[in-house]
Amino acid sequence: MNKVEYKYFSTGDEIALQCGCKAVYWNGPAFENTRNGISQVEEQDIYGALKTWNLSIYTKGATIANILPQEIVRRLHVVGDKFDLHITNLSSSDEGLYLCDTTANYFRLNTQFILQNARNKSEILNLIDNITVKGTENFPIDLICLVESGKPPGLLIWRKDGTIVKHGGPSKLVYTMVPDKTDHKSVYSCEAQNVVMKMPLTKEVHLDIQYRPSVKVNVSDAFNMEGATTHLCCNSMSNPKPSSMSWYTEDNQLISKYSESSLCYTMSNVSRHDSDPPVVNVRYRNFNKLNREIQCIAQGEPDIYNFFRGNIDHNLTSIYDI
Repeated sequence: MNKVEYKYFSTGDEIALQCGCKAVYWNGPAFENTRNGISQVEEQDIYGALKTWNLSIYTKGATIANILPQEIVRRLHVVGDKFDLHITNLSSSDEGLYLCDTTANYFRLNTQFILQNARNKSEILNLIDNITVKGTENFPIDLICLVESGKPPGLLIWRKDGTIVKHGGPSKLVYTMVPDKTDHKSVYSCEAQNVVMKMPLTKEVHLDIQYRPSVKVNVSDAFNMEGATTHLCCNSMSNPKPSSMSWYTEDNQLISKYSESSLCYTMSNVSRHDSDPPVVNVRYRNFNKLNREIQCIAQGEPDIYNFFRGNIDHNLTSIYDI
């Protein structure tokens, strides 16, 4: 098969197809009343798929075939010494394969064109702009962009926060990823563009990734004088938020909140005799209970105390089911 040159036009345009050598015949899209003179040629279409094209003779040398409808004859012109084919007032009815037969040095050569009405009204079919896609840490998810491609076919691109992560197309692009907590709230966008579009089509998706919790306890002052006041704050990083957080001692609950990510407790009049240190309890929906503990132990001078974190494993090993 000879190389095909793709040409795109807008309705009402005109175009000149050039053979390079002197044209013996020009063939174009077949018409119903020329079925006795129809030939068939196999060639790829603009999407790369092999297609059988039905052709009729349009010209022989400088003469336009008299079997063509008058509507097309009025718009066809043979121009120049090489008998180039000039078509005016183009419309969708002119779409198709055009083939020029030439004879050069006793060899028969073909020059082929495919004309298509440029249709830049591509549409991203399966995404609503700013849609939220939910996922779970360490479990693969597919981001799928389906496009009703225009003519010419375009390029599809997935971007993460503006950076290209995959490209392809023209009608479907799948990006498979294994998210972690850093992907939570990130923005992915699907872009579709072809050479006749001034601006690409873009749809954004926002990721909502659920991930295992981590808990950090902060003390306002690690060293405190006896009788002073200190603030103990528990901060949780997780998605979803904890269902509840509470500070408690062995005897009673000191303070609690629901559906919050932080909780502070003010500890007044700290004493070397405090034997029941506050403990923070954090509960998560579908997560194991996670505890962090603050203790008060005399260290150095009798009236100076050091608060430090309890010796608790910071890694959750249980698998959760969101």
